Amino acid sequence: IRAEVMDGAGPHRFDVGRPDMNGDVWVRGEGDERAFKYPARVLEDLGREPRWYRDPRLADIPAHLVESIRVAPRSRAAYDLKRVGRSWFVTIEGGRTFRAEPDLADRLGVALANLSGEPADGDLATTVADEDAAFAIAVTGAGRECRYLILALDGRGILARRGDEPDLRFIDRMVARYLIEDPEEIEDRRLLGLDFAELGAIELSGAGRENLRLARNGEFWRVVFDDLLLRPVDPEAFRGLRERIEGLRVSGGVELPGDFEPQARLRLDFDDDLAIPPLMIDFGAARPDGSRVVRRSDQADGLLLETAVDDLLGLRYWDLMVRYFSSCRADEIGEFSIRDPEGLTYSLRRSGGTGAWQLVDLRREGETIAGFAPRPVPAEPLERLIDRLAQPTVAGFLGEKSDEELARIFAAPRYVLTWKSPEMLLVPPTDSRTPRITEEKTWEIGARLDDDRLQARISLFPALVFPVSGDDLLPVTDALRAIRD
Repeated sequence: IRAEVMDGAGPHRFDVGRPDMNGDVWVRGEGDERAFKYPARVLEDLGREPRWYRDPRLADIPAHLVESIRVAPRSRAAYDLKRVGRSWFVTIEGGRTFRAEPDLADRLGVALANLSGEPADGDLATTVADEDAAFAIAVTGAGRECRYLILALDGRGILARRGDEPDLRFIDRMVARYLIEDPEEIEDRRLLGLDFAELGAIELSGAGRENLRLARNGEFWRVVFDDLLLRPVDPEAFRGLRERIEGLRVSGGVELPGDFEPQARLRLDFDDDLAIPPLMIDFGAARPDGSRVVRRSDQADGLLLETAVDDLLGLRYWDLMVRYFSSCRADEIGEFSIRDPEGLTYSLRRSGGTGAWQLVDLRREGETIAGFAPRPVPAEPLERLIDRLAQPTVAGFLGEKSDEELARIFAAPRYVLTWKSPEMLLVPPTDSRTPRITEEKTWEIGARLDDDRLQARISLFPALVFPVSGDDLLPVTDALRAIRD
């Protein structure tokens, strides 16, 4: 082999001899009397056919810059896979457009944009005609387009040819999994393929239920009762809501019945900065097999929902709300009262600056007990109760009860605790059931729920009942014991 290397100083020519019995070759520069020994692989490197020096990639567009991929199978209609933001959409030639399952579409896009292979044997180039190609693929992105053909399967791999080159390539047979003739195989069967970080509000509404509205504030979500009253959403409960929504699957499109009447609606409002209109999902009645016809506000046809949604549509605000009520510092509570099962109401006040407590009043049915005189009370058991009142936390909720049920449960409350704690924002009540924010709070412990628990409510949510156990009542009974002693 005679080779020539060109650099800034001009051409340099040298000859490579035949390999000797030891597998070495001698290389001598032009006009040089000396020769140098090299391994025989120099012959292999210099003796390659030019096709071996071609870029091995069939598409030389970085995967993250790919904008669209057109796939034209020989036996089916061509389809386009197009990236829109973080999503992929499929458009079948002469057919419909649908969203692709994001993970599958990402893998498909990466695979078809990164295909590469080594040259095939030269005699194969004349045995496979372009018109017999199993797939014609065009990858677009970064301002250019790369085309290649998937011609045939060979014993060693898949034969392919780049559109601007004559040579065949062998590519890995594993790529066959991404050569999809029917694009419906990658259709996203989720009812909602969205990024929750783009949402600003979620609302559930429907006949026979109160609207449930959630609003995002930065990284946190709140239950919205009105424009002023917001309650934090429990992170674990919200994760469950998100999984329910993301898990909704459809089996395909259906024609909407003429008498379609929504039973419930899920409204999704996007962040204001995105300028995306709200998306509404209307849920029809459940069919005998458990499926439902649903309607998206951005689609004319209906969809057949195959996922059970009773647990989603049945959510109420207490299923998502944090398990604590209004909280303050214990030293901000300077006075409180306890009414015991005998109907006696003990009023206590903290002495200014000393931390001591005094029993300042003792009443029955609104009248001060004859002969009562204020007296000091041991501070330690009262402070334990104050810590409980400052941050009232519950294990769960039993839901809102009707007015009749509330009257029965709290007709003769076992204990009633009343205290005041400061609030930055006050929301006065509009009726006897609506949530409110007031400085004066009342905690009522009413009728027994079972052998181990009683039913209770707090005035911030007057219709919402929650269970309390014997351990929950220990601070109350200990404080009463200290007061009486």
